Amino acid sequence: MLGAVGVVAVLVATWWVTLYVLQGSMMYPAPRPGTGPAPGDVRQIWLETAHGRVEAWFLPPVSASGPAPLLIFAHGNGELIEFWPEEFGVPRSWGVGVLLVEFPGYGRSAGRPS
Repeated sequence: MLGAVGVVAVLVATWWVTLYVLQGSMMYPAPRPGTGPAPGDVRQIWLETAHGRVEAWFLPPVSASGPAPLLIFAHGNGELIEFWPEEFGVPRSWGVGVLLVEFPGYGRSAGRPS
C-alpha cells in the first residue's frame, strides 16, 4: 500500500497535471462573443494578420468634419471589444476616432491567444 508520502505525491502530481492541462483557459479566459452586429454607428472591420482575420470596431468621431486623430484601444484579458463602445463617448465628442482591436482567438477573431 501507499504510505502517507505516496498519497501526497500522487495528489501533488495530479494537481500539477491538472494545472498544466488547464493553463491556457486559465490564462486567457475569453468570454463568448455576442451574436448581434456592432451597435449604432460602429463599423466592423476585419484585419488580416499572420494569425488570421482579427475583428476590430471603428467608432467614428462625433464632431469632426475632416481628418481626425485616432485612438487605438486594446482591451484587457478576459474582455471583448463589445464591452467598450459606450466608454468612448467623451473622446468621440472631442473629435477623436476610436479603433477597438480584438486579440487573436477572442470574440469572432481567428487564431489562438498566446
